[in-house]
Amino acid sequence: SRSQALSPEDALAAASRGLATAYPEREVLLGLRGVALLRLGRYREAVEALREAERLHPSEPQFRTLREEAERKRGGG
Repeated sequence: SRSQALSPEDALAAASRGLATAYPEREVLLGLRGVALLRLGRYREAVEALREAERLHPSEPQFRTLREEAERKRGGG
């Protein structure tokens, strides 16, 4: 077991690998990808991933909250 959380780079790689497969819960991986991109300062890509996660699972408020954060940091909607 790991004693520390995944780095944003590792999280991004893990999410990208999962999205390339038939992983059934794509919104989870898109959310992970969005958070990793947000932490890496890649705001445009984060917004795209989180917007898609939000579309797939609109009842999860965290996707919207994170997308809005990425949009603010990116400098607009």
